[in-house]
Amino acid sequence: MDDVVANITNIAAFPARVEALVTPLRVAQLAFRPHDTDWSILEHIGHLIDIDCVYQERIALIRAKEYQPFASFSIDGIHRQGNYHAQSISTLMASLHATRLATVHVVRDMTASEFMRIGIDSYFGEITLARLIEILVHHQDEHYEHMCRIATQPYT
Repeated sequence: MDDVVANITNIAAFPARVEALVTPLRVAQLAFRPHDTDWSILEHIGHLIDIDCVYQERIALIRAKEYQPFASFSIDGIHRQGNYHAQSISTLMASLHATRLATVHVVRDMTASEFMRIGIDSYFGEITLARLIEILVHHQDEHYEHMCRIATQPYT
């Protein structure tokens, strides 16, 4: 249960980490794509907001009934619809804070037995709610590392 608490704390603290990273950056840095196929910092943040909604749905599904398959989704489809470059960093950060707060609000008071409830993921197979939260933390940390690399690159 200590790992779950640490992961929830990490999820709650994540928007502040991102805020500290992006605050000193110029708009051009936030929109910069290192390569044509890479995402900008704005796009990484938008993606994390979108994926929070997916995780919230999955958490609700597991809580409602175990062993339900998760709905599939297309990262590329969600990404294309996001139009993150048209949004200000303040709008994106407010959304990231809100979605993370919503996620934490749902899971913070759950019991140890609730975290052992199982859902069915098309990639991972049977997955506990505790593992789902662990994957969310790993996912956010991967994106944070990408954003840190972009923030230190020369931009044009």
